[in-house]
Amino acid sequence: MPVELLMQEVEGRDPARIIPRGKTFKTSNEYSNAWLSLADNNLDKATDMWLDTRNPRDVIYGAHDFRRFVTEEWLDPTLNHGPFVLMHGDLSFHGGNLAWDENYRLRAVLDWEWSYVVPVQHFVPPLWLIGFYDVPELAVRKSSWMWEVQVLRHAIKAREKMRGVPPHLSGEWEKMEEWPHTIIALGLLRPESIHHVYWDFLSCQISGLDTDPEHDLEKHVKIMTERIDEFFKDTPSAEALLARKVEEQKQFDEEFEKYREEMADASEECQCVGCKQDGVSVPI
Repeated sequence: MPVELLMQEVEGRDPARIIPRGKTFKTSNEYSNAWLSLADNNLDKATDMWLDTRNPRDVIYGAHDFRRFVTEEWLDPTLNHGPFVLMHGDLSFHGGNLAWDENYRLRAVLDWEWSYVVPVQHFVPPLWLIGFYDVPELAVRKSSWMWEVQVLRHAIKAREKMRGVPPHLSGEWEKMEEWPHTIIALGLLRPESIHHVYWDFLSCQISGLDTDPEHDLEKHVKIMTERIDEFFKDTPSAEALLARKVEEQKQFDEEFEKYREEMADASEECQCVGCKQDGVSVPI
């Protein structure tokens, strides 16, 4: 079971209407569209989309164009009917369920109830090869991560050769060196990261400036602004969604500030480092 489903369920966003319990997928397209729908569901029902720190139009447009890029440019039609592979979430993003020995050798992977089968395009190398990040996607563009992926891939290839098996995994992960393959898979598997993936990584490629050594930020902003303006002009439903999300963010911020004030007035104070740093007092 992907943890994203559980998180949306806990937050009352009814992900089961998109991926019901026991649901199976026959194609990569069907699977990918389900995850894109989970991302749409998150955008539609989350009351805190960080619109107080992000440009609201960017959030709406980024979600729309990420979906377009995945369905029109990223998905490989030759892989639509497989292969499909078993993946454990911690082998890609986190390390909480990984057991290491004193020599930093991986000895065990725990809690396999969080594993699930994915199309091979979604199966990416571990982001923690160069350490653990609060935002795992930050590792992808680091040259040190790409180097570690190459080292891991060559080790896998040697093991495949030694055991006399086809080089399926090492061959598939060779594609990881083709930008932006990995970052797109991460956006699909972690819908909450789509805004970051799109605007910090993908938008430059879409605007045609990603490989330009004389990258012109003003030109990039101009290109993307024109795209956004055209999108909202041609999509009345996006304008309505924008207005609703801005109002929801305003209400969320007001309620959160009220909560902070109530906690600050509490007679008994929490002494944890986090609360001291935030200046918030919480009843014990």
